[in-house]
Amino acid sequence: MDELSRLRQELDGIDAGIVDAIADRFAMVRKIGDAKAQSGTAVRDVSREAVVFDNVRQRAVDLGISAQVITEVFTVLITGSLVEQGHDAAWKDVSPN
Repeated sequence: MDELSRLRQELDGIDAGIVDAIADRFAMVRKIGDAKAQSGTAVRDVSREAVVFDNVRQRAVDLGISAQVITEVFTVLITGSLVEQGHDAAWKDVSPN
């Protein structure tokens, strides 16, 4: 196997790990959604979203990667989480301001 093929294979493994982590995140999102439903808490919590964006942007900066890319990734993840929890309008609502 040449170097490029080996590196791509390694990247494929990293990608699989990312998908696994997203699956774990969505499993937790479902648990949180259940807890919100049981307590009568609204699905959307804009202040929590702001904390998540701040945390992941800082983590990106600390790791020397693009905060913009991470913001875009987490915009999709948070939107998907809201949809998973039953927030129908989520696809047009999430803003990482």
